[in-house]
Amino acid sequence: MKRVDALKILFRGDKVPAFRPLQAKVKDATESTYERGFPYTHPSALGDPIGTMFVSEVPLTGLKVMYERYPLATKIVDLPILDSFGIGFKLTKLDGSDQDPDFTALSDIFWRVHKKRMTRHLRLARLYGFSDLLLGYSDDPNTWGTDPPADGTPFAWSQPLPAPDTTIATTKTLPVELESISFNIKDVGTKLVVPQRVIHCVNPKLTEEGKEGASVLQCIYDNLTVQKHADWSIGQTLWRSAAGLLGMYAPATNVNVADQELAMDSIANVNVRTTVYIPKGWQVKEIMRKPGNIAIARNYDVVVKQIAAGSGIPYSVLMGAMKSAGAIFGSSDLVSEDLANYYRFLQSVQEEMLTDQLKALFRKGQIAGLIPAGGFKVEWNVPELMSNSEKKREELEMLAMDNLIARLKINDPMLTGEQLVKLLQKKGR
Repeated sequence: MKRVDALKILFRGDKVPAFRPLQAKVKDATESTYERGFPYTHPSALGDPIGTMFVSEVPLTGLKVMYERYPLATKIVDLPILDSFGIGFKLTKLDGSDQDPDFTALSDIFWRVHKKRMTRHLRLARLYGFSDLLLGYSDDPNTWGTDPPADGTPFAWSQPLPAPDTTIATTKTLPVELESISFNIKDVGTKLVVPQRVIHCVNPKLTEEGKEGASVLQCIYDNLTVQKHADWSIGQTLWRSAAGLLGMYAPATNVNVADQELAMDSIANVNVRTTVYIPKGWQVKEIMRKPGNIAIARNYDVVVKQIAAGSGIPYSVLMGAMKSAGAIFGSSDLVSEDLANYYRFLQSVQEEMLTDQLKALFRKGQIAGLIPAGGFKVEWNVPELMSNSEKKREELEMLAMDNLIARLKINDPMLTGEQLVKLLQKKGR
């Protein structure tokens, strides 16, 4: 094999010996082709990048792996839900006044029972596009697939049903509504339930109507894919920091396919080996060492910032850059712009998804007789937007304003008109 042929092997040319594990036996001496590495190996010159360099349809299994294996995806799915419930909410009467003590006490106990499952249900909806929270009513389980629960039938537990294990049937007329939900749980089997026994949560698609929705990772899935490969490339760069790129040269004599495979196997995953055995006649040489270092941080940040923009979570929040009060509150002692934007994002998530889900859960509790009847609404607590020193300054300014008003009432001559104007202008800044 000539040197140019060896380089073809190295740079993944069209004719590459088929890779087989070391323990596999060679069945024949015919050559075959295969592709190695990143999915950009042979992009179509005339094709759209999506579908040639990236997957055209994001599978549910891909979302699951992305969530479980990549920390940015995990944070994008979980953070808005966990932070919203961390800030907290309360149930008030429709006019905004406090609920009766009995209602407050029983609704608090009810929420503590179902909080963890409801939180997981909402995170699953963000991950997969939809999720169903099954309510464990105390009536005959054999009727769950045919009859809704009777009013006053209590439920003691709830169970999130992830989208990969759930099949939903919808009506064929508008508005599109659920007809039935079929789910499969390990060691339990496949079950069918009517929609009245679940709370369905959907992150709706903008482009089409339906009850399956779209994952919050959908629009940034390609960016996450690039970033994952960037992580891999950085790791490769670190592993290779003590050695350059290796090329394999074939011996001058004719080499059959089995010899080629043995030679390639000998340097497979060479970066993590301490000993390498090379077949007789073959050589491994270092080629194409590049001077200098790649700007890892700069290139890494570009993609992460695209991911942050697509997720709605500011870069500093997504990366956990705000580790101290000085980072959360700016030089003016007010909350930073990034955190203010994140709070506005949380408010949109609460309005579009969480509030309706909480209303549905507590309404189910009322129908089941677990919470007193009566109108209610969900009010989210306001996140803290001022530091302690800013709050103290605000209190002092309010006290000064009260004193000013008191002086004006008794026509106190200590303040001239010009001084009054200056004081009010300072307060208004």
